[in-house]
Amino acid sequence: MDSTHHHHAEHSHQIPEDHKAICPVTGDTVDIAVTENAGHVRVYNGRKVYFCCAGCVKVFDNKPENYIVKENH
Repeated sequence: MDSTHHHHAEHSHQIPEDHKAICPVTGDTVDIAVTENAGHVRVYNGRKVYFCCAGCVKVFDNKPENYIVKENH
């Protein structure tokens, strides 16, 4: 982990339920509006993916398939 990585899960109780997402890299709960404002969001296979920090975005960008759960249709 580098110095740009911050854990935010301890603040997740303050985020309204309809604003919550899970960072696929750390499993931390994030506020959708905050992550979008910070640019910590990607669109992958037509769906938005939210991240807790720029470090996680970088990790995801390198190998997104490692962090996306495959859905059975």
